Amino acid sequence: MNYGHAMENEFLSRKYGITRKSDNFFKKETIAILYELLAFEKMVEILKEEGNTNELKQHIQDMKMKIYWQLFDFPSIIIFQTKYIKILENIGKKKKKITNNKIMLMTEEITKEYEKIIKQNYGKEKVTNAEKLKYILNTNNYISRGYPYTYTVSVCRAIGLLNKYRNKKKCSFKDIYFMHDKLNNQVITKEEFNEALEYVKKLEKI
Repeated sequence: MNYGHAMENEFLSRKYGITRKSDNFFKKETIAILYELLAFEKMVEILKEEGNTNELKQHIQDMKMKIYWQLFDFPSIIIFQTKYIKILENIGKKKKKITNNKIMLMTEEITKEYEKIIKQNYGKEKVTNAEKLKYILNTNNYISRGYPYTYTVSVCRAIGLLNKYRNKKKCSFKDIYFMHDKLNNQVITKEEFNEALEYVKKLEKI
């Protein structure tokens, strides 16, 4: 979401004097994704007017994959990173010289932890990204639910804001940014998650 962050930072800093250091990370991530979604929808509108079907389909597919990844696959990565860091911390606490044999054992331990997480989520130790997405779509298995992480929370919030303020003519980004503490809340509800899923499903009908 680099474009969204660039726009969010430039717009808020220039117009409202809000700096990155002084505000909540979850809120900024949500606003950045909101900018990204607005840019995407405008691009879709332009491509439809131009009749550029192939490029339109590609942009829609890219956005679908991006949102699905944020909703479903990211938790596995976060859980794995947590396990990975703990393994490294345990080695650091022992303050012993790290030998080649120790590195091999550590690598095996990390690999086992990763395969355990993948098996827990997808039913087998090794799975490709394509298989992950197919599994998610076919089973409707919401792996991410109940596990807090930045991107999933933010994409759900951004889609919720987009839907809420889509047809309101007198709503500014400042109004959204300062609306309430909900943007800082790191816990998403089942309704918010389903709203994000519904947004992706609607993309398929464009």
